[in-house]
Amino acid sequence: MGFDEVTLLSEAEKRLCAEVRLPPPLYLKMQEVISRGVFSGNVTKKADGHQFFKIDPNIVDRVYDMLVKKGLALP
Repeated sequence: MGFDEVTLLSEAEKRLCAEVRLPPPLYLKMQEVISRGVFSGNVTKKADGHQFFKIDPNIVDRVYDMLVKKGLALP
């Protein structure tokens, strides 16, 4: 029986995943990678996160925006 990552997401995060068609495990990994970049000083703005992912930059921006809402990244 597998772990259901959806239970870790807020309603807003679930909506985001549905809107951009991003699987919850990938969303959580993106959030982790961007957060690590923020804490290490390598990610100071949205565009800095694009280098880590080979997906639509708009999706990366939406994940970054969610981190801003959570208070984990600067706007």
